[in-house]
Amino acid sequence: MHATLTMGVFVAAAITAVSLLVISAPYGRHGRAGWGPAVPAKTPAPVVRRIYDEFVKAMKHPTLVERYNGAGLEITPSASPEAFTGFIKAEIDRWAPVVKASGAKVDN
Repeated sequence: MHATLTMGVFVAAAITAVSLLVISAPYGRHGRAGWGPAVPAKTPAPVVRRIYDEFVKAMKHPTLVERYNGAGLEITPSASPEAFTGFIKAEIDRWAPVVKASGAKVDN
């Protein structure tokens, strides 16, 4: 496998033989991706926990892990629903100044 340039903060298992070059994005930022289930505010905690547990269970299914790893992605579930909420809030705080500085506007 040959790679001229890989951007990121970690090396995916699929490319461990490739040297990693980490490049800072504008404003010293690194992009990350995260996805997970979202529920309406005030959803009862036991329901949130059940949805989270089932989501994590699905994300650990060998077929899904193989598919994502084959695409060079690693699945790393949040430690808890609260940790995922914290991740989302931190990403909003992290990127809000960049979006504001860019002058981007919502276009409906």
